[in-house]
Amino acid sequence: MRFLQKQINAQREKMRSNRYYIKIKFSKWNSFIGQIDNVPYKNSGVYGDSFIFRAKEISIIAERSSIYDGNAILTNTSNSIFQQTLKALLYCYAVNLSSLQLTSIKISRRTVRKEEEVVTLQYDKKTQPLQGNITTPIIFNEGDLAILLQEDDKAEKFRNILSHWLKGMTSIDRYYKFERLWRAFEQLSFYSNRTSANNNEINALRNIRSFFITNPHYFTYTGNLLSTMTYDEFRKFQWSKLILNNYPRGGKRGVYEGYKDYFVLANTDFRIINLLDNTLVLRQNELNNYGFIADIQNHITFYKQNPQTNNMQLAALLCCKYSYFLRNKMFHGEMVDKTFSFIPNNNDNVLIDKLNELLSIVTSELINSFNNL
Repeated sequence: MRFLQKQINAQREKMRSNRYYIKIKFSKWNSFIGQIDNVPYKNSGVYGDSFIFRAKEISIIAERSSIYDGNAILTNTSNSIFQQTLKALLYCYAVNLSSLQLTSIKISRRTVRKEEEVVTLQYDKKTQPLQGNITTPIIFNEGDLAILLQEDDKAEKFRNILSHWLKGMTSIDRYYKFERLWRAFEQLSFYSNRTSANNNEINALRNIRSFFITNPHYFTYTGNLLSTMTYDEFRKFQWSKLILNNYPRGGKRGVYEGYKDYFVLANTDFRIINLLDNTLVLRQNELNNYGFIADIQNHITFYKQNPQTNNMQLAALLCCKYSYFLRNKMFHGEMVDKTFSFIPNNNDNVLIDKLNELLSIVTSELINSFNNL
């Protein structure tokens, strides 16, 4: 039996007779020096690749049964060599919080008899996957980031999220940044709500709101940022437009029941309470017609008389409700393109910069807490 198993193993090794060497070179220093072995790839079974991180280089050693040419690797994103290269770059960028200035990627193949170059790619400033450094107070743990090196649904989701986050964090275009940070935030919300029988956008955002409220210890930097936000600053966001859009005249009872339960009664922070009080007139008739006005007014009156501060409620309202509203309006073309402006430093730009600052920190802390979602 042992002899038979040895024969099987020997045959498997013979089949994996193509050893690929992927060398990824940078012009800037990589802070992570080390080696990670047995990095799996799709359908790899018991096999895995070696990732070696040096000062200005990543080397990947991968054994395969197949012979790939450059075109097969570069045009097929499901190719295991492509995917392993992607993993290495994501990992290195996230550990360093920097683009590192990629200079080249060289892939070669060796067999017992020969060695040949498969493909070499050269990069300049215009062809970088990332264009700048990342400003965040959070430094990711190398061990936690190792999730992305695995091959399961969790790892794939993490890689997707991290790719959007990295692009958003390094972009100098404020609206591109907002779109990428929103994508990262939304996918983090979906992941957090993954066990729900109904994992749609609304339920996912409600679930991540609950995660904010019940786990403030994961959001130290978010709390610190919002602790200084005054009511006047909070009020500058276009809440009236949101209310008029989300709660239309003649809307169904369920819509206004959502206004009562999720917009009003779920919040106690003094800044949100003042906002609710000052905007109640916009939909007072509808709320009164459905019999919700008394509960809403009682709630507002009580917390105006007994003010509270809850920065995570503020974070949830700005990320889960306001950013969702704004992103949908922009994505569906329901407003003039925000980049088509002839007034520098206009109010829209100021507000999107504030949202980006918040989303940058929130998504960083969510990624840092990914194992707890």
